[in-house]
Amino acid sequence: MNPFTVKSYWKSYKGLPKKIQRDADRKFNLWKKNPFHPSLNFKCVNTEYNIWSVRVTIDYRALAVRNEKSVIWYWIGDHNKYEQLLRAL
Repeated sequence: MNPFTVKSYWKSYKGLPKKIQRDADRKFNLWKKNPFHPSLNFKCVNTEYNIWSVRVTIDYRALAVRNEKSVIWYWIGDHNKYEQLLRAL
C-alpha cells in the first residue's frame, strides 16, 4: 500500500500537541513497515466509503481512504472528533 497525505491531514496534524505529533510520526513509520501491527488497530470503519482508521494513542486516531494500491490519509485528531466524523458518514 502506498501512503499519501492531503492538505486536510496536515492542517489537523499541525493543530495537535507536539507529543501527539511525535507519536503520530512513530506510528506512521510503524504503519509503513507493518500496516497490520496489532498496536495500530488498522481497520475499516466504513465500508461504503472505504474509510480506514489507525490508532495513534489511546485518545487519538487518524483516518484514511483506502483503495487497491493506496491509502490516502486525510485527518488526524482526538477520539471525540473521530467519533463525530464517523457518525457523519
